[in-house]
Amino acid sequence: MAALPHADSRAEGSHGAPTVGWPSRIHQMGAALLIASVCGLELRAVLGPYDDWPFTSGPMFARYQGPNDPVFELSFYVEDPEGTILELNPEQHLGLGELGFRRHFFTRYYGSTDELHPNGHFPRDGRAAFRGRIAAWMKLVVTAYARKQGHAPGRIWLEASKLSAGRVERRPLFEFSPKTGQLRELPRPWLERP
Repeated sequence: MAALPHADSRAEGSHGAPTVGWPSRIHQMGAALLIASVCGLELRAVLGPYDDWPFTSGPMFARYQGPNDPVFELSFYVEDPEGTILELNPEQHLGLGELGFRRHFFTRYYGSTDELHPNGHFPRDGRAAFRGRIAAWMKLVVTAYARKQGHAPGRIWLEASKLSAGRVERRPLFEFSPKTGQLRELPRPWLERP
């Protein structure tokens, strides 16, 4: 029966340095480079601010939300060919997850007027560029809706809701006509929801 080698014994390379059980210099440098890259990207996201998975600055924690502060929500509505108005449910109407749908919309299309907000990086942004992004988003939604439902909606619009002091007020923002491909801004005042 052969004797087992001592636990501390290691094979030695040509220079007498241990080679078994320890990564080579190239592997060590590669690991250090990978760690530095990931940490650098995360640091950039925190200092950015950027909100793009997996690098995020946690915008939901960026500002204190008091109990009496208003909360805003954006919702999409569609009118089907029969004239029935429905609030767009991304999973049911488009085959997409709610969270992914909203994150993609806010990060890539809607943005923010606050330059320091994580969703507010659109270089040389202006009213025309914003309207162009909203129109492009509406076209994407109409395409996904038609693919999932078998027909395009008669129209689609974006509405903001403001929740404050136990009241819900709403305001239509944009309306898109799939037939004409035209986006129309809806400058209406806040309306209290019954």
